[in-house]
Amino acid sequence: MEEKQPFQFDISSPSLDVEKDAALNSEKSVFDFKKNNFNAADNKIAASATQITMLESDINSSLSTSSLKTGPESFEPGDLTLTFSDADTDLPIALGSTVKHRFVLNNVLGRGGMGCVYRALDLRKKEARDSDPYIAIKVLSGAIAKHPEAFIALQRETRKTQTLAHPNIVTVYDFDRDGSTVYMTMEALRGISLDKYIKNNLGKQVDRKKSLAIIRDIAVALAYAHSRGFVHSDLKPSNIFLTENDHVKVLDLGIARAVTQDQNGDAFETGKLHALTPRYASAEMFRQMAADPRDDIYAVGLIALQLLGGPHAYLDATAIQAEAKSTLPVLPKGLGFFLRRLLRSSVQLRAPARPLDATEFLRRLDFAVAGYKKLAGMTVLLIMLALGNGIYWNLFSNTAPRLSDLPAAEQRQFHHAINEADNALNAGAIDGALYYLDAAYAIQKSDRDIDRIHNAVVAILKQRAVRADGVVDQQLLQEAAATLQQYPVFAADNEVKQWTRQQ
Repeated sequence: MEEKQPFQFDISSPSLDVEKDAALNSEKSVFDFKKNNFNAADNKIAASATQITMLESDINSSLSTSSLKTGPESFEPGDLTLTFSDADTDLPIALGSTVKHRFVLNNVLGRGGMGCVYRALDLRKKEARDSDPYIAIKVLSGAIAKHPEAFIALQRETRKTQTLAHPNIVTVYDFDRDGSTVYMTMEALRGISLDKYIKNNLGKQVDRKKSLAIIRDIAVALAYAHSRGFVHSDLKPSNIFLTENDHVKVLDLGIARAVTQDQNGDAFETGKLHALTPRYASAEMFRQMAADPRDDIYAVGLIALQLLGGPHAYLDATAIQAEAKSTLPVLPKGLGFFLRRLLRSSVQLRAPARPLDATEFLRRLDFAVAGYKKLAGMTVLLIMLALGNGIYWNLFSNTAPRLSDLPAAEQRQFHHAINEADNALNAGAIDGALYYLDAAYAIQKSDRDIDRIHNAVVAILKQRAVRADGVVDQQLLQEAAATLQQYPVFAADNEVKQWTRQQ
């Protein structure tokens, strides 16, 4: 396009008088001033365009090194792969901002695949003079926030996570939108994300007992999720929170793609949104294979090795890169024979070589840490070793630990859940009693308090099924049975099973 030439003033014309000459000079000065401003603005726009081009180049370079899709094809519904970096610096919302005229963002607690987690002041709680007016709030960030199917994924995340009631899984309250900001609210978290904990302890003496307790808590949370058909699919240190009392909370389980078939008949499956963090993603995840509990085992194995003083097992290489070079995992010294064997198998690049799920990982972890000591010196140990690992692990798996054998933190969690269940029973809140009974049962399955609350719930529901005329309402009993059978603690209850058969 031809540049438009400014009007040329001939200020030397003898036909102009002094006043006209001065006026024209003034107009020319104004014109030149505006032209200079336009030129300066053009320079700023050109500089910004250069920065945008450099940023696009960096993004494309990053995506290509991970062997992931780039270009418009990445954003086709059902075919989106996103990678997340633990080093992202941009916040989706600035600190001090208020979301939905209610939640004031105080500080960043951590970053997960779906966004950033803040500690926020709940103004409604403050107005009500709540003694603890703080919550955690996760805000969707980056390119994923702009993708329509990502919004559906977060909505599904919230809904599914609300069904996972466990002390080691963060409690999700609500999912909402404030303009273009998509967020979910969660229980207040005080402490530090596990990635920061690991960084703070680099080069220091490993607290083996504490590290093993953290690993076990992570495995307990995953075992609970796996038993209900959920796979995390983006487990990494930044998605794990360590509270002030060293209690583990696993976040972002909703990226979790349900392994079992969706019972709600929703048209969108979160598995279509392939979200992963390269350093902790299994090779199967890069290949966009179906979600598998062994994806989580790969990640928890990497995290466990870092907690025990080692580096990333493949020195920060992705599973695909390590596979291409036939790289062997790097394990720290001093693990012990059984623990070393477990963690080496957990970080194998091919899924069949890993433990089947977190329940198997947990069983083998408990044996590696303490179980073998119970068998030391017994001749049966030699027989079991001779016959092979299958009999060895299965024999141990039938030995249920006592409550007193569990870590002190788990014992406290158990007693807290039992107390809350009792409070709910006293208030006549069966749903609350079931919630906390289930939480306690996930920690310790064999205990007198579990049996006591179990029997109390059954007795109350039976009593409520009796009508005023003394006749038992069979429909109410069947509905109660359907509710109870959703909880593992009632799975083997023959009386509850009988309710479903009565007409």
